[in-house]
Amino acid sequence: MSERRARRWLRVSARGNATSWWGFRARGAWRRLSGAVLLEGDPQAVALLSGTARDGGHPRRKDAGEVIAERWHATGDPELRQVVLDTGALAPEGLARLRTAALHGRLADLWPAEQANAAHDLLLDPDPVVRDSAEATCAAATGQVARALWRIASRPFERPRADPPVPADLPPLTSVLLRSPAPPPAGVLTALWASWLRSPDERLLTALSAWQAPAPREPERGASLVVLEPDASRLAGAATRDALFRAATRTRHPLGDMARRKILAALSPELVEALCDAALSDLALVPLCVEKRLAPKDPVRRVVFFLLTGQLDQYRGMDPDGRLLELAYASADRETRTLLQRAMRATGGLDLVRVLVGRDRRTRIPEMDEAELTYLARQLAARGEWPQLWSTVQDVAPSIGLGLMGLFGDWVPRDEDGRRVFEMMRRADPESGRRSVRGLTDWWPAISHSSRIQFHGRVNDVSFAPDAPLLAIAGTHQVAGVVDLTQGRLIERYDCFNSSVGYVVHTGGGSFVAGERTNNGQAPCRLVRCAGGGNKVLHREPGPLTALTLRTTDGAFAAGTRKGRILLGAPDGTVEVVPLQKLGLHPWRDWPRAVTAHLESGRLAVLARELAVTDGTAGEVLARGDGGMIIGRAVFTGPDSLVVASKRGTVQQLGRDGRRLVPGAVNAGMVRGLEALPGRDEVVLVDERGQILVLDARSLEQQWTSEPGKTWASVTSAHLSPKGEFLAIGYDEGYTDLYDLRTWTLPSLISRPLVACVPADLGVVAGARTARDLPAQAREYLGILHDLLEYRFRFDIEIGRTGDLAALSAGEYDISL
Repeated sequence: MSERRARRWLRVSARGNATSWWGFRARGAWRRLSGAVLLEGDPQAVALLSGTARDGGHPRRKDAGEVIAERWHATGDPELRQVVLDTGALAPEGLARLRTAALHGRLADLWPAEQANAAHDLLLDPDPVVRDSAEATCAAATGQVARALWRIASRPFERPRADPPVPADLPPLTSVLLRSPAPPPAGVLTALWASWLRSPDERLLTALSAWQAPAPREPERGASLVVLEPDASRLAGAATRDALFRAATRTRHPLGDMARRKILAALSPELVEALCDAALSDLALVPLCVEKRLAPKDPVRRVVFFLLTGQLDQYRGMDPDGRLLELAYASADRETRTLLQRAMRATGGLDLVRVLVGRDRRTRIPEMDEAELTYLARQLAARGEWPQLWSTVQDVAPSIGLGLMGLFGDWVPRDEDGRRVFEMMRRADPESGRRSVRGLTDWWPAISHSSRIQFHGRVNDVSFAPDAPLLAIAGTHQVAGVVDLTQGRLIERYDCFNSSVGYVVHTGGGSFVAGERTNNGQAPCRLVRCAGGGNKVLHREPGPLTALTLRTTDGAFAAGTRKGRILLGAPDGTVEVVPLQKLGLHPWRDWPRAVTAHLESGRLAVLARELAVTDGTAGEVLARGDGGMIIGRAVFTGPDSLVVASKRGTVQQLGRDGRRLVPGAVNAGMVRGLEALPGRDEVVLVDERGQILVLDARSLEQQWTSEPGKTWASVTSAHLSPKGEFLAIGYDEGYTDLYDLRTWTLPSLISRPLVACVPADLGVVAGARTARDLPAQAREYLGILHDLLEYRFRFDIEIGRTGDLAALSAGEYDISL
């Protein structure tokens, strides 16, 4: 093509504004024509396009440069390459643009993250300048481009299904990035550490070590710290010790050798103890302990370690008579005991019975599970040690003991009572016993209704004796008395009163104190002590008594009066009068509606229009508060905490804060009785119709509730016995319902080893057997439990007479006051 011709068609193609329709069409035509000129390889046309001609080139010089750059990318023509270099031309898009950018050293500025896949082509480019530029750019990449490149480069290290080793020849991009001075992003770093842990590769370890960047997440982080941390003592610290031990179990991985070297470099008494503990859980650590003769310092722990790790020679040399192992077994948890049993059976020659039960069988049995007990019983049967086996059966829970009765063969106990209990257990079905335990646990109510005492006339108050199954009763018709609850009959009656007996408190030792009450606020009333058929007036008051309570465990009591005074009675009967103004209250317009005491500390809570807590002498106000309501009832749940209830039924927990009582949790209910259950951090509430609720003393959350009351009678009083065994609820219709609270513990008692039982548990079982809706199968099991307890404690107690053992007379009976 002649120069004139080339200039002519290039001039024609340059017509028109580039932004106009004609210019757009002309530009496209120009590019097609210039491409065709380049295909012909005419140097004059190339000079015109590139601007190297004498007239300075074509007006569309930029477009011409793109055409030349694209043509060089397609052909690799060295002359075009030189033109690209001389003019700074860049291809418009794709790999061609990246290659020309690399040729000009501008790849880092012009490489978008979405074209990161081009890295492999650039790194394998035939042009050395392009290759070197791509390698430098990849190594120094940052931001989104770096993350994109690392995602591509980490593919050889991603976990494949077959998990083969890392390929010997890594892709160029991967090799370049592994030599990069900067560590990869967190996700890629974790993947690289995980790959090395699966399949160790020296190239990868070199890069990871050079970066000194541990994996950001577990479990790779712990292993990476083992590799990177140069200070072995720091690595053996509490924070990384477990990771160090886990790494040391890798026997076929370089990490294991690294970890074991660092363990030995940091050995200390503390580390040895921790390593031995870890070896008991992971036997892969045992060879290290054996090789370096490492063992716990404590002799008891040492014999356990030797036995469980199979170092029998060391065990026998240290504990030939098994005494240390016996101590170790006694203090071990259940999991360790199971491991010891297996190890002892495998070794042979050990007296397993002595190790299992030690020298005090009764102390050890409550700690043994059913598998241990069964194994022990079979060992005793195999030795023919029948009396010891019978003693063991009497020590375990009946549900387990019944299953051991088949081991005895023809042997029977020598004593008559023993034979009776023995034959009773032999006749029972073991599986039936287990079903009874499950059924009783699911079915058993917390509080069992025992009996109803019917009186002729209203009963104002009742009080349990602290030392016998007796109930003191205050009656409306100027009478009081004492009921023997085991016989269901009135044993004492006193009609020495001048007015209705409003309050009564049994002080123990066969005596009670009663307080008179009248509707006339001016009529005189008395405090009277009754005992042995006689009576003694302790105090005369110009007005009715309004409250009476026991205030100490030795028989001291406290009372409130309508005249605004507190009466403090000593155990000998002397009475001290304390006016309410001494407590900061106002006696001329206020009086104590109720008085309650904390028996252990002697503190009193006086309920007037506001609540005041005082010491045992009522000489100092320790705290006061009203909880934002008029309090009608209160009970101490601790020396500095109370549960209180308003007459309308709002219940609050008050805690002492300095000299104030601060309200806590709130619950609602129409309360007619409020008592604290001793030793259980719970309170019993009785509503106006006799429904019983048991609440947590701190949160007031409901723990148990009885069925709603089915009577129109109203509750007049509700009191617990001092030890919390019984509950008495009095009604205005002239009767009192008695409840046995000891059965609350029955679900735990029926599965408790008999060796852990006490004589008082016999009373629990006796009360439970009187329940009206007790299933027949459960009744049989409770009968076996009762006879076993009775046989067990036959020399220790007088059955049926102490308060702990008393069984309330069941049913309904009339008592005339």
